[in-house]
Amino acid sequence: MNTDILANIIGENDLNLINSMQLIKSVMEHVEKLENTASGEKKLIVINVLQDFIKYYDNTLSIDIKNLLESDIITHIIEAFIFTSKTKIDINNKKKVRKCFIF
Repeated sequence: MNTDILANIIGENDLNLINSMQLIKSVMEHVEKLENTASGEKKLIVINVLQDFIKYYDNTLSIDIKNLLESDIITHIIEAFIFTSKTKIDINNKKKVRKCFIF
């Protein structure tokens, strides 16, 4: 299953043009489509797919992913993607002030 997900991602993306965050996002999107899989299990599948990527590819992207996995920051990145997908983050949105009286 992991190799199928990885093959789909590799087929859809040019590894020379994407960065580690784009790869992680793409893996998460493919894993999210799996049915009958709990969310905690999906996180483990994402990490396993990324580990397979490191195993099969030797490029700068795999080195970046390896560093993220070794530093254990990958779980925080996954949680951040999940958080942003479920909530609206109010960044760079100017608050509009409505005035009743115009002078």
